[in-house]
Amino acid sequence: MAIGWTVTAANEPSAGNTPYTLSSISIGASASDRIVVFCLAGNGAYGSVSGVTMNTGGGAVSMNSAVAASGGASAFFTNAAIFYLADSSGSTTATFVITTSGGHWGSPIYAVAQLTGLQNGASATPSAAFADANPVALHADPQTSDLSITVPSAGIGTIFAFGPYSGTWALSNATTDSSTVPNYGILVGHTETAGSITPTSTGGSDYSICWALAAWNGASAATPTFRRTLHSTGTRAGSRGMQDREHHRRNPKRDAWLCKNGVWRMAA
Repeated sequence: MAIGWTVTAANEPSAGNTPYTLSSISIGASASDRIVVFCLAGNGAYGSVSGVTMNTGGGAVSMNSAVAASGGASAFFTNAAIFYLADSSGSTTATFVITTSGGHWGSPIYAVAQLTGLQNGASATPSAAFADANPVALHADPQTSDLSITVPSAGIGTIFAFGPYSGTWALSNATTDSSTVPNYGILVGHTETAGSITPTSTGGSDYSICWALAAWNGASAATPTFRRTLHSTGTRAGSRGMQDREHHRRNPKRDAWLCKNGVWRMAA
């Protein structure tokens, strides 16, 4: 099954005190193996993001924290964080409630994406995740992240960036999935190329951006398949194969089995 990655929402709401509620946010089409990924950033003066809950109609559930940057400057779009939650509710929208350590979500900005197709189950956690507490590369174009992440084989690396951008904004070394500029910029992308990646964006900037990255394993460890075959080489006083089968019938618990070249054989 192929990995699916779809950005379902991205916006810059008004600042406000926390708990802060975002209602009727799209989380994508229903899927039995859906993972909802919620990434956000804000003004570092109000502390780090301490928690996010998601409610699809059956009650609020705490999302898992992949990474939440702490500290940070008093500036736009610092203290980025990524949360995720497996959800097979069938709902296409959800209500998110954000809590910060400082009781306020200043300069708020967020993006939501749907991740599907992970063969090791929808409860899979990221293999790695990093986020900036401070923006980097003031007034630079292109901007290169100070964070790198390793994408597992048959996995996916997901990339979020927030900053005061205008015009065309894109990743130069990964697929750009969404580039939204309501007043400021929200950039989301991904790559399925295994190995280390340090994201780079192009398109011009007024200030700088902060990054949040997460990688996910896409395939479970292979389960070996064993075949049992009775040893049969040549003939003697009848059939050796017939004798082996008769021995197995009479002594099922005494049989010794050997494996050679992936094939299980009963020892003589």
